[in-house]
Amino acid sequence: SNIREVQAGIEKVKTEIDEAKAEIEEAKAEIEEVKAQIEKETNAEEKRRLREEKGQLREEKDRLRKREEQLREEEWQLREEKRQLREEKWQLNERLNKRSGK
Repeated sequence: SNIREVQAGIEKVKTEIDEAKAEIEEAKAEIEEVKAQIEKETNAEEKRRLREEKGQLREEKDRLRKREEQLREEEWQLREEKRQLREEKWQLNERLNKRSGK
């Protein structure tokens, strides 16, 4: 049952990674839109505002990338925990088999 819980955790993290990737793609698209607006804009004040917005979007994208990295690390740790649980289960089964075999 512990292995199932860990597997559920892994699946949850994978979903969160996929969501983070989608948000990163959205942020990239928004950055491209703002870049296009900056190109078209002639008003200096509006250009400045758009550049600030672009900077904020880049910060958001960086934050999302860091979150994705954290989630990947969490997934790796959960997979390692699952591997250890399987190893413990295998060792317990081996001991039980030796006892019942005697």
